[in-house]
Amino acid sequence: MFCTGGIRCEKSTAFLRAEGFQDVYHLQGGILKYLETIPEKDSRFSGDCFVFDERVALGHELQAGTDELCVRVAGR
Repeated sequence: MFCTGGIRCEKSTAFLRAEGFQDVYHLQGGILKYLETIPEKDSRFSGDCFVFDERVALGHELQAGTDELCVRVAGR
């Protein structure tokens, strides 16, 4: 399991283990911790990770990506 910051995947892993699944693992700290700590040359992650703030997406070393958020205004 993996998610942006590690909290949702940790909870889902615990849930699945409680349901009887044994071989369930999660990426500790989520994608952002992975991008922060694993050098790009050693990484298996491709692209940027969407984040829920003004940065929109982050890449390795948590550098802001080039993506922009497009907001649609209702009624237009």
